[in-house]
Amino acid sequence: MHKVDVGLVLSTTGPYGALGRNALAGAQMAINDLGAEKGVQINAHHVDPQGRPELYRSMTADLLARRDVRHLVGGITSWSRKDMIPVLERYGALLWYPCR
Repeated sequence: MHKVDVGLVLSTTGPYGALGRNALAGAQMAINDLGAEKGVQINAHHVDPQGRPELYRSMTADLLARRDVRHLVGGITSWSRKDMIPVLERYGALLWYPCR
């Protein structure tokens, strides 16, 4: 079985809590579906930046440095992605944007 660690950087509290909770539910559903259909074990590591810009950068860095994560799902707002991108580039990680 193939194992993958994924970071979920979604504010489930704070001003974007409703959007973050919906995005987290969708991500968890997709993770469960992939595991059942494809035999992939996906270890999801969720962090809640609480809609606070200063937390997106530090929480992203923590996931990438300490959890061996190379794929992140998150960044509902453009400013949150702007805080995450320099860290993602430094670690060679990929951001998957959950909303359109």
